[in-house]
Amino acid sequence: MKILLVYPHYPATFWSFRYAMKFIDRKASFPPLGLLTVAAMLPDGWDQRLVDMNVNPLSDEDLCWADYVFLSAMSIQRQSAQVVLERCRRLGVKTVAGGPLFTACHEEFPTVDHLVLGEGEITLPLFLADLERGSPRRLYRAESGKWQNENRDLLASVKIIQQGGLQVHGGFIVGFDSDPASIFERQIRFIQESGIVTAMVGILSAMRGTKLFQRLEREGRLLKESSGDNTAIDLNFVPRMAPEALIAGYQKILDSIYAPKQYYRRVINLFREYRPRPKGHFHLQQGHIGALFKSMLLRGVIGRERLHFWKLFFWSLLRKPRLFPLAITYAVYGYHFRKVAEQIGASGAFDGSAPWEGKDHHA
Repeated sequence: MKILLVYPHYPATFWSFRYAMKFIDRKASFPPLGLLTVAAMLPDGWDQRLVDMNVNPLSDEDLCWADYVFLSAMSIQRQSAQVVLERCRRLGVKTVAGGPLFTACHEEFPTVDHLVLGEGEITLPLFLADLERGSPRRLYRAESGKWQNENRDLLASVKIIQQGGLQVHGGFIVGFDSDPASIFERQIRFIQESGIVTAMVGILSAMRGTKLFQRLEREGRLLKESSGDNTAIDLNFVPRMAPEALIAGYQKILDSIYAPKQYYRRVINLFREYRPRPKGHFHLQQGHIGALFKSMLLRGVIGRERLHFWKLFFWSLLRKPRLFPLAITYAVYGYHFRKVAEQIGASGAFDGSAPWEGKDHHA
């Protein structure tokens, strides 16, 4: 059996680190760990190939080689995934799809031959067993069992994690029905005080297949399907808060946490708490020297944040020399975050031209 594992293209978003990758001459920030896990679960003796479309193009020769194309995608990768599925259909290659995109709205992908949804550790072995018997079903599904962190001091919890040598990356959402007018200032304050440097803030979006989507549909508050793009101000429902207030508050968060002064201060806040475990001798990786000099030129000389860059540069070099490489990494990340935030601002959502303008909202 010949299996081709395909990871679709990922557009420029907060988590893609697309603009940061240019500093180290790389094309992607993370490997497709989900597909690599799937590959490890496939039977011994099966031929496998992996194409990450963020790194290499996907050719028709790649597709025609395979007996099955395994595809995993998140909602933001919908457009690329649809193109891959159409190419497979045209070439007569069978497809197996999973991941958040297909789990949320599998009924929108009728051309997929087999859907392995939910917890892959449960559903994939079932599919593989049926496939080897020659009797695979089209749909395999297992619900995930997740719960929220409640009844704890989140700020103190973050500090404990950082002091234990781990960095915290955070995703923050505004637009819930329960959000008061103070939510924007509260999120800014928490992000700054916690030292969560890699902080992505987005507006709530109702994803198909979720309880939120079902409730809003019952209440008649859905406007359209979600794009899945966490960098777009893409209100697909009528919020309780006035849309104008929600958008203005969201803009205030972006303008605050990604401004050079606040961003670099947050890096220093993290370094004051962060206690990484000793790793032995430091080894230069490919691109480290180039990234250092690029950052010194582009962020320290040309960039508008140059004053804050050099403050972090020398502060970390003198006080936390072990963290100096991480300081440069975060300086580069900051550039990426600001670029994405600028794209959001240029999308027209902040100037009254958004598609929900004029819609009634629930007070």
